[in-house]
Amino acid sequence: MSRIATIGFFDGVHKGHQFLFAQLCSIAEQEGLQPLIVTFDQHPRAVLQNDYIPQLITSLEERRALLQQYAEVLVLPFEQIRALTAQQFMSFLKDEYDVQKIVMGYDHRFGSDRATSFDEYIEYGKQLGLEVRRCCGYSESDVMVSSSKVRRALELWDIPLA
Repeated sequence: MSRIATIGFFDGVHKGHQFLFAQLCSIAEQEGLQPLIVTFDQHPRAVLQNDYIPQLITSLEERRALLQQYAEVLVLPFEQIRALTAQQFMSFLKDEYDVQKIVMGYDHRFGSDRATSFDEYIEYGKQLGLEVRRCCGYSESDVMVSSSKVRRALELWDIPLA
């Protein structure tokens, strides 16, 4: 069955991620596609920046278990795909996993070239025969939800905000 995918590290599987997954699954159901969550075994910045040591909210095993509640999960070894450009990575997903559509988080970028605009991802998709959509962000109490904000709240012991 053809798939619709979203891509990210998804640390913590917080409400913003859950909002994205709800949209992924809704589109999948409407269009007869299998939803797929693509994530990585390591935090990309930890591989790309030697001095970055992420304070992760969840381990890989915890993250995988949480993600599986929403859709099929594909964990890729980041070290092996890190050199792929956005277009090459999209082509890989299409060729290897029959991904026909990609739903991107509102501020997400991927690929070794980290395309500078969402329009570039759309153009790459057109060239490959993929549809690319962007999900709007999720905010609660006028705060845009993100993993970095959850991490920061936890560092400050602000559990209600986290």
